[in-house]
Amino acid sequence: FPPEIYDELDLRNPRARVMRRTLKWFTAQTFPDFTMAPFGDMGGRVSLQAYPLTAEIGYRYLGIDEVGSHQRLRERSRGMTGLIYGADAIVEKPVPYQSVHLSSGYVALKRETYGNRLYAGLNALQPGSGHQHEDRLNLLTYSRDRMLSGEKRTQYYDQDQRLYSRASYAHNTVTVDETSQVRGNQLQGERVPRIDNFVDLPAAQVAEVHGDKVCEQTEIYRRLVCQFDEYVLDVFRIEGGKVHDWCYHGIGQAPVLSIPMQSKTAFEPALYVVRGKSDYQVGRAENTFTATWRIPAEPGSSRPGRRRDVFSRVTVAGVPDQTAFVLRPFPDPGAHSLMVRHQKTTAPFVAVHEAYNDRPTATGMRLLPGSAIATVEITHADGGRRLAIYESGSG
Repeated sequence: FPPEIYDELDLRNPRARVMRRTLKWFTAQTFPDFTMAPFGDMGGRVSLQAYPLTAEIGYRYLGIDEVGSHQRLRERSRGMTGLIYGADAIVEKPVPYQSVHLSSGYVALKRETYGNRLYAGLNALQPGSGHQHEDRLNLLTYSRDRMLSGEKRTQYYDQDQRLYSRASYAHNTVTVDETSQVRGNQLQGERVPRIDNFVDLPAAQVAEVHGDKVCEQTEIYRRLVCQFDEYVLDVFRIEGGKVHDWCYHGIGQAPVLSIPMQSKTAFEPALYVVRGKSDYQVGRAENTFTATWRIPAEPGSSRPGRRRDVFSRVTVAGVPDQTAFVLRPFPDPGAHSLMVRHQKTTAPFVAVHEAYNDRPTATGMRLLPGSAIATVEITHADGGRRLAIYESGSG
């Protein structure tokens, strides 16, 4: 029984090499703390150490060195799984932190600066199984040892909540005319989104995704994400339909907004807040504004960034007739969400996502006139500024 033929964990066996590539695909999407960025019918965020194949077995037999980054596996009891399947010892090894463009249709922009690891994950997934959601062009962000935005967790035992968690408005994307996208496993032909641009350079990292037909009503449905040392610039362009709702499901305490907000009850459509609360806040957002979530410190955390308060701030460029809402949807992973609504306009949604401890780098943002889709000027606390010019297809 030659192992290269019969041993599924011998890397001379082609099936073992396929398994290793699958695990590397899995680890390529993880946040800096090696938890899995949630999407689809996942029951929330999952650590790689939760599965023997991505932990004990992967480390011992398939060269998944990322497993060594888990302090718990290195220093604590590894239980029966470690006894049966594991190596004698798990040792931390250097693992490259680099951006990936996966053929499955997912981009993870990864950047390390001044000891902080940033992550921006953009979803252009290809059609798959029935566990897929109506979630294309969803954006997940992570910085300062914290997940900053997440999609709503699926509860299998609650049919209404499960349907809600699949919908576009339970994700960090845009819902058109209060109608969810075509479900992921039903995308065919021109409805399948594509990654149009992927650039990974020392100065910045860029990903642009086109999903023009994932919504029935749209001719253009495109998102550009540009990650710098300090923050992520996010440009979302939609043409088609009458009402565009940009959702951001932040994590932390109730956000503080820089514009006056009015409290109201009985939010409509009620589908946006299934298993949440119907009271909400609304305000005019024709000028640039900020929304800031405080994520309280965890003094006993093994990760240094979690021992301090982190402030997660979204700066949204002002647009005529723009309206901001703070909703209280299903509270996992966060109980307070920002929704920005456009009506009767094709102006893009432009936002800056930044996490900081003491003070933000980005202090202002404005859209400049011109023939480009978006010309954005971002001003910094030190008096500097950054100018970004966006032309679809060219970055």
